[in-house]
Amino acid sequence: MSLARKISQVFGDFTMHDGVIVLTYHRVNDRLPKGQLVVHPSDFKRQMGFLSFYRRRFEVIGVGEMIEWMRDLRDTVCRRTATHGVARTKIVISFDDGYRDNYIHAFPVLKKYKFPAVISLTTDYIGSEHKNERYKNLPWKRDYLNKDEIREMMDNGISFGVHTATHPHLTEISQEEAESQIVKSRETCRASLNLPYKFLPFCYPYGDYNEKIKEMVRKAGFKCAFSVKPGINYKGQDLFEIKRIDVTGEDSFASFKYKLTEKYVGHKDTKTQGHKV
Repeated sequence: MSLARKISQVFGDFTMHDGVIVLTYHRVNDRLPKGQLVVHPSDFKRQMGFLSFYRRRFEVIGVGEMIEWMRDLRDTVCRRTATHGVARTKIVISFDDGYRDNYIHAFPVLKKYKFPAVISLTTDYIGSEHKNERYKNLPWKRDYLNKDEIREMMDNGISFGVHTATHPHLTEISQEEAESQIVKSRETCRASLNLPYKFLPFCYPYGDYNEKIKEMVRKAGFKCAFSVKPGINYKGQDLFEIKRIDVTGEDSFASFKYKLTEKYVGHKDTKTQGHKV
């Protein structure tokens, strides 16, 4: 990037998109090494601070606002698509799996900036001592959010969606098992958490789905589904193939800004898959 471009960005001269960027996080943790699935809390704070500082360029919205905007119900949501005549890129902040460190490290930052976000829960693991294989040697017992933490976050602007019951590859199990994973996880959210259904999102584990899985998700009452396809979301596209952009511990601050502003310009139909986790 040229020096002139760097200087212009200091004053908020970024490339804006007439669409929605969904950022994907997994863990926000200071006791695990940075990697594809782990962002250090200090990096997360800096990234959210960037979005807050340039509020005249970026509008952080909730998943419900995203759905209504993509359905072209602009009159009811996202009225402030521009500030002083300057267009703003709409941002949705998402987390996969439902790790407890989202509550410990990410939630205070989101509260500070009054940013909404959406967390996709692996529902059988809520409050449990289950360990993902890659984290089996962690010193703490509980790695997932419990009901009290989820309710506190809900009371402070965080919404929740569903990531199945146990996070399987949905296309690699029987249709009956896949449907059970989808429906069971939805019912857990209804019975145990009383999650609102108006904008309840689903998230495909590993980004693994096909047309049959999409139809199961629709029939189960979900309003959209997150994929791992990278890119920007536009009006009229399939709500059950929402694109997202990974934020990883391997991202520098410059690469984070690049993903938000430059990287996906003009790429509406990208087929490249992101991290399948």
